[in-house]
Amino acid sequence: MRCCYIFFVRDPVTGCVDACSKVHELEKAKRALESTLEEQKTQIEELEDQLQIMEDAKLRLEVNMQALKAQLERELQAKDEQADEGKRAVLRQV
Repeated sequence: MRCCYIFFVRDPVTGCVDACSKVHELEKAKRALESTLEEQKTQIEELEDQLQIMEDAKLRLEVNMQALKAQLERELQAKDEQADEGKRAVLRQV
């Protein structure tokens, strides 16, 4: 605002009104952009937090899926062994 006083002193009719209003407009635009920047930074932080939560959930699901696959393979192998034992038992009877 000090520049406005300098312009006002130098040229009160043509200089101050235009120069001051331009400076004021630029400062207002700067504040608006800074506010938008802060909002976007906050939004980015929130999105990063959500991303981390989703990545953690994905990892848990992958671990659970591997555990279920291993369990299913054990159960299938046990059934195969039972079937083989049944076949051997039938062959022994014959």
